[in-house]
Amino acid sequence: MLTRWLAGLLVFLCGMPLLVLGTGGCGSGVVCVNYWCYSWGPTPQSTRRHAIEAVDVNADGRPDLVTAAGLPEFRVHLGQGGSSFAPPVAIPSALAAVDLLILGDFDGNGSADVLVADSAVARIQVFLGDGAGGFAAGIMPFTLPGMSTLTAVEPASFNGDASTDAVFMDVDGGVLALFAMGAGAMGASPAGRAELASGSLQLAASRLNGDGTTDIVLTETNSRAFAVFTSDATGAFTLSFGPEVLPSAPRSVILGEFNGMPGDDGAVLMADGTVRVYVGDGAGGAMVSSQPAFPTGLEAALRLVGLPDPTDPSAPLDLAAVGIQGGLPTIVDVHNNGDGTFGAPGFPTRILSVDDIEAVDLNGDEHIDVAQVSNEGLGIGIGQQPPPETPWGS
Repeated sequence: MLTRWLAGLLVFLCGMPLLVLGTGGCGSGVVCVNYWCYSWGPTPQSTRRHAIEAVDVNADGRPDLVTAAGLPEFRVHLGQGGSSFAPPVAIPSALAAVDLLILGDFDGNGSADVLVADSAVARIQVFLGDGAGGFAAGIMPFTLPGMSTLTAVEPASFNGDASTDAVFMDVDGGVLALFAMGAGAMGASPAGRAELASGSLQLAASRLNGDGTTDIVLTETNSRAFAVFTSDATGAFTLSFGPEVLPSAPRSVILGEFNGMPGDDGAVLMADGTVRVYVGDGAGGAMVSSQPAFPTGLEAALRLVGLPDPTDPSAPLDLAAVGIQGGLPTIVDVHNNGDGTFGAPGFPTRILSVDDIEAVDLNGDEHIDVAQVSNEGLGIGIGQQPPPETPWGS
């Protein structure tokens, strides 16, 4: 299983030490606390939310970072090994602001492309990658039909071709499938929008029933609803499970492999800092809670992220929860027992605020690292190997 990796930290902002929570060492210029090394760099200032994706965009075997900061551009940070990244390259867009983005292969040529969105007006634009870290606009921006302010976008696959499709959600509870049509063009599903309810919703997308198309889970804060929708090759969504009422208001939902069995499972981080895990049946139908909702130690919840095992991508995921503890932004990991049940939370780690977060092995040392972004900066956390006597999860 994945090495446990969260503990105290030292945060650097714009190259200067900002907050010290302990002492230790793991390399010149960065002070580490316990088993976690953290550094920060500046990002463009904006009142809009920030977004981040970690993907190898130049095929050199090292993860790169693509970020957005609510400006009419996105930025590419090419990985140079370890936690080092080249100075960011700004790619201008024709959107008034970019605050959502996903990476995929939208023209089917094997290179990473970027889809960016201005959530306020539900407009998107696709940029095609050259395989070396460069990007060029594929088409002019267009507005998603029938969609209001966007809250989420996820990569998807509906029609079985080599190109990445996308699924969007808006504040009115609408979900729309978008098909890649080549050269960066995208077309809306003829099936139109799926609806759950208006309110504060969360979206996760994956393949739940083995038919090759992307299915989705929606959660809604006010009704505390958890619902599964399966899709078909036209991008039409059908309710297949729920809505089930959660014990607390949901804040974040993810899909992934939690029990080692066929079919993805779901995990929901709720407002009270607890997590409920649902084990899927592999057919996109009923999801069964694997254990009662368990605590993370957070007083208020913000985000949930799955932690893969760098040595075995097929292994069940661990979890990391982001929220507030003691009045400060905090991240804490929870160990998967391998059967879809989870143990006690690990050590809480103080961080700066988080708009978006990615978990990936950035430096190739077979430990999971994190990259996160907000208007306070771009943060890189390098996971360290704890000594055997450390009582992780105890």
